[in-house]
Amino acid sequence: MLGSSMVERPAVNRVVIGSSPIQAAPLELPMEKNSKIYRFFLILARTIYHRVGKSDTDKPDIPVLTMQEALISFFIKFFIVIVNFITCAFVIANVIHHW
Repeated sequence: MLGSSMVERPAVNRVVIGSSPIQAAPLELPMEKNSKIYRFFLILARTIYHRVGKSDTDKPDIPVLTMQEALISFFIKFFIVIVNFITCAFVIANVIHHW
């Protein structure tokens, strides 16, 4: 009874990439060196000390930035630290207030 509706069929088409809820389709990012999105991801990677590779097979390394990109990375990191200090101050003030 192969044509019957009672036959169980898989809900996932294993031939089509991205049809599985567990395994998503690969994210395609522009990898040109002059792409603004690529440079922005390198700045963020440098800010959080994340190692980046050029492909899946090479050894990832911390990206080297220009002076302007390093300054942007510094300001992003500085903003993150300031937000952490402000959050900590509010938590401490709340603990003291309800003591």
